[in-house]
Amino acid sequence: MIVVSGAELLGPGLRSFDGVLLELLDQATNEVQIAAYLMDPWDELFTALRRTVDRGVPVRLVLNRMRQQDGRTVRFLCGLGSGRGRVSLHDFDLQDSILHAKVVVVDRRFALVGSANLGPGGLHRNYEMGALLEGSDAWRAAEVIDRLIGLSRIFHCGRPHGGSPP
Repeated sequence: MIVVSGAELLGPGLRSFDGVLLELLDQATNEVQIAAYLMDPWDELFTALRRTVDRGVPVRLVLNRMRQQDGRTVRFLCGLGSGRGRVSLHDFDLQDSILHAKVVVVDRRFALVGSANLGPGGLHRNYEMGALLEGSDAWRAAEVIDRLIGLSRIFHCGRPHGGSPP
């Protein structure tokens, strides 16, 4: 399935990035993995992630240079995992490299892969394109995220970061 953002791109046979993303999170039962370059504050995404965690679904998230992410996002993510043990945050911060992927894998059965950063710009305002993968392709995407997490450091929420202020 092809997914897009940008109102003029939506049409027959195409689904919206944000709609598919939120639907996948609401259907998750076993695990959510997210690998992203950027996650901007977006209430709809934050609410969907909260519902996912509240259902007991583990969320593993790896972001590029966590300390450079928006402070509101970092605070939300840290609060999302406080005391629950179902959320693990990973900081991809390799010298001379960036994590530029934008991938959400749900239950290792579905993978949303595309150009859209996770936030209102990428999911609404910008013109972006991606695909929803299923089955073995989604499983392979999950394995790649496992490897990215292995290359990352666990993010410790109590430490100051360089993200933007509230």
